[in-house]
Amino acid sequence: MLDFDEQTLIEESKKHCEEFLQKEQRSLATFTGDSSLMYIPDSKLQKFILDPSKGVLYLPLESFLDRKLDSNQIMWHIYYELALYPDWKKQTKKYLNRKKDWQKEIDHMTSYIMTRIKKEGLENDPAYQPKIISNYVRKEIFDLLHLLDKQTSFLRVLQMCPIYRDEENFGKIVSYMKQTGKTIESISQMPRHRAFANSFLIIELYKIKPKIEGCVENLFDRKIFNQPFFEFIHYQLVKQINNDKGIIERDPFIRSFIFPTFEQLWKQEIDEMVFYKSKGQKEEQVKGSENPFEQSKSDEIPNSLESTQEEVEKILEEMLDQQDQISTSIQNTMQGKVDLEPYGISQADQQLFQFYSNKMKSEREQMRQFWKKLIGDAKKEISVKKDGQIKGKLDVDSFINFYPDFV
Repeated sequence: MLDFDEQTLIEESKKHCEEFLQKEQRSLATFTGDSSLMYIPDSKLQKFILDPSKGVLYLPLESFLDRKLDSNQIMWHIYYELALYPDWKKQTKKYLNRKKDWQKEIDHMTSYIMTRIKKEGLENDPAYQPKIISNYVRKEIFDLLHLLDKQTSFLRVLQMCPIYRDEENFGKIVSYMKQTGKTIESISQMPRHRAFANSFLIIELYKIKPKIEGCVENLFDRKIFNQPFFEFIHYQLVKQINNDKGIIERDPFIRSFIFPTFEQLWKQEIDEMVFYKSKGQKEEQVKGSENPFEQSKSDEIPNSLESTQEEVEKILEEMLDQQDQISTSIQNTMQGKVDLEPYGISQADQQLFQFYSNKMKSEREQMRQFWKKLIGDAKKEISVKKDGQIKGKLDVDSFINFYPDFV
């Protein structure tokens, strides 16, 4: 039970949060492309919850208070959470169909690992069954895609909201990222391919290119089109953001320029693995993981306020359900199947309206064709332009304005 002073603080903070969110409504609508999205502070939440069916983003007021965030920091967290929201709405199915789109890469890496397992004579070992390996591969690839989505979110906020580029605000962002474990030191604890995937955001934050253990050269300095690798990736992602591009362009770009290096590092690890029979022994030993083929935890951090990869997938599924419902509702309305009884219109009234609507259908079509022909003919008779108004034998605008007199 909260004491009086704490409850008062929460109520005052909630009121203040609602007031400044109201002032930022236009900026939020511009950023998300959705003026109907509502923002509700919740004193019991510790992270964001987006409910597409209600059109509400619930804000973790408790976490805001615990972290003593100011208005600018709160807005950054909202922007960071919703950075891909416009693209989610536009390309919902594309995000949910990523497994199908990346199936070729999943199958290839699964086959590569299974070949290595067969070489060791362990293909019948329960720890190395194809389904287990395939699930592991899919998870690793999806973790890469999620990390690059988050980097894109990070860059979009900086592009759309330049205030966060200044030293003070950017420093607060870096401080938050450190709290969630996004540090240069964390890279050294990861297997090579995961270290590579996590390094992009690390470089954005600290402006330092981490050295991945086991790599002779720094992967981020090698040249692509005469540009250092990282600078090329950064520039292309920013270019896509500024051109209002999304997953349609981003995933092929990842497949062409980022995934090959990720795959190469991953294969090196597979080649270096020492495999053991699963009974009574560890399956294999690789730095950073007791068993890489188990369902690895993605690089999500418990202290993060933002939605996890799994939560984003749930949001997308809810978005798709909502879109399907709207589409069905529109089709029913066009076909006269909509139920208006909840609005006080009886079934008998609906049937009566539909009867006369169908009865007058031919007359309405005749009138539509009459207007189309009349206005079409009038446009053909245009001869001069006077006082900014196109004139002919028939003044179309005047005719439309005074059509009752004409009839």
